[in-house]
Amino acid sequence: MRVLLASDVAAEGLNLHYLCHRLIHFDVPWSLMVFQQRNGRIDRYGQEKTPEIVYLLTDSENPRIKGDTHILDLLIIRDMQARKNIGDPSALMGVYDIDAEECFTAKMMEDGLSPDAANTRLGQGTTINPLELLLGGGPVVEDDAPPKNPLSLFNNDFDYLCLALDRLADVEGVERKVRAKDSIVELRLPPLTEDSRRRRLPALDLRRRFHKLPLEVLPDDGVIVLTPNKDTMQRAIVEARREETAWP
Repeated sequence: MRVLLASDVAAEGLNLHYLCHRLIHFDVPWSLMVFQQRNGRIDRYGQEKTPEIVYLLTDSENPRIKGDTHILDLLIIRDMQARKNIGDPSALMGVYDIDAEECFTAKMMEDGLSPDAANTRLGQGTTINPLELLLGGGPVVEDDAPPKNPLSLFNNDFDYLCLALDRLADVEGVERKVRAKDSIVELRLPPLTEDSRRRRLPALDLRRRFHKLPLEVLPDDGVIVLTPNKDTMQRAIVEARREETAWP
């Protein structure tokens, strides 16, 4: 078993849904937006298992602290309900700012609200009426239905690519290897300059296309593999994830 201990620094941008499906909150945030950020690390598109999310709470006998705990309990419940029904827990408080939501929660604690009163105040922040959004739209404009089988000179994108590469091979000497049975094309990148090779940059005409991609996407042998087959690509991603250091 591997355990990752993380602060809220990991609440944004660090996606763990391919690695785990269990999350333990060792403290309960006072902001529903933080709930959303934390839970979204594992509860997101691509997760193959049902997320298991639990919260650690201190059960105090002090009446004042116990009242505050009831409000935190309520936040947990409302977060789960919001994710299930409207997908955006931050809509419950209606302030859409982490600091403002924490102040909202602190005010409920300062006022000593009962769970029912806190639940009512939370509901007052909801300004979205899903039914109104559904029924109150403008006139519906019907688009012409696209043809089921669009006219094309090619059976699919792969055939088009292969013919285009044949043309480029004749004109510009593009090196490629086609594995038609597997719908795979191996394409050799243009030679690098010494500076580009040292900095792991592609040739100038490809540099813009690789600008926002991580350096690992550039293969050491200069050969990129192209495929329109989603299953093939998904298998490569899964295999690279197992190796932990590889790029598909």
